[in-house]
Amino acid sequence: HTVHSILGLITLLRLWRITEIINDKIFNLFKSRKRLPILKVRRQENFIKKLKLIIDALKKIMR
Repeated sequence: HTVHSILGLITLLRLWRITEIINDKIFNLFKSRKRLPILKVRRQENFIKKLKLIIDALKKIMR
């Protein structure tokens, strides 16, 4: 049973790392977003909102 929860935690940590990498990429996109058309930016903002929800959910699970 403990092995199972440890595996679950490792999976969560991997997901966490992936979301952090994605966040960094999006942050870099936003730094150069003057070059992005408005529609693309709006789509990115929606994506970030969804990501934040996922990250908040992950944080609650990790507590």
